[in-house]
Amino acid sequence: MTPRRVALAALVALVAAGCSDPIRPDADPAPTTQPSLTATPGGTPSVAPPSDPPAGAPRPNVLVIETDDMRADELRWMPRTRSLIAGRGLTFANSFSPDPLCCPARASFLTGQYSHNHQVLSHEEPYGFGAFDDADTLATRLTGEGYRTALVGKYLNGYGVQPAYATGADSETYVPPGWTQWWAGNDRVRPLGDPLYGGTYSYFSLTSNVNGALRSWPGRYSTDVTAEQTRALVARFGSAPQERPWFVW
Repeated sequence: MTPRRVALAALVALVAAGCSDPIRPDADPAPTTQPSLTATPGGTPSVAPPSDPPAGAPRPNVLVIETDDMRADELRWMPRTRSLIAGRGLTFANSFSPDPLCCPARASFLTGQYSHNHQVLSHEEPYGFGAFDDADTLATRLTGEGYRTALVGKYLNGYGVQPAYATGADSETYVPPGWTQWWAGNDRVRPLGDPLYGGTYSYFSLTSNVNGALRSWPGRYSTDVTAEQTRALVARFGSAPQERPWFVW
């Protein structure tokens, strides 16, 4: 399988796993295309890989909306999400996160690996961001296939505090490879009175690394700030449809 198909396959599987609204019992199942089975000389069936898309076929834009440590039944409080996203898409009723902890699960999303392979075993030191080798991720694979990429919001716990795995240097202004636009929350919290007071979890004083420079939005609710930033990036990427496709997380 080519790197592009590996990356996109991992993306589709992991994005779909985030949808957990119960299936309506009166809904007809969506048609699916199953891979064909072929018999090996020993008699064991094997799965034939899907064919590559035809040359020149349009590649989809992808927007991933990820919540942090959220239970499936909490979707009852999100009617717009259920209506605008789940109601128009697919629901995976038997889907599991690779790890019941945010940081390892995010690293698995980016790599397609289990925690014991990518080595982000916890959200605390010596693990978390500082243990993550982000030289080869979904972002680098998609960039290699011509996608524009953006991250808005939380990255991995410890980002901005722990040194970067790749360089060993301070990570406050570190931008991982593969990202066209980088708007990641900074986990380092400065003292009151500092112009950059706040961080990823300071909900009314978000501080982020914006393409290598620190910025803060004091007095603004961080969810509103993240939503505005995402809409602006999607609009920027979509303003020229003839250009490369985009992926926004």
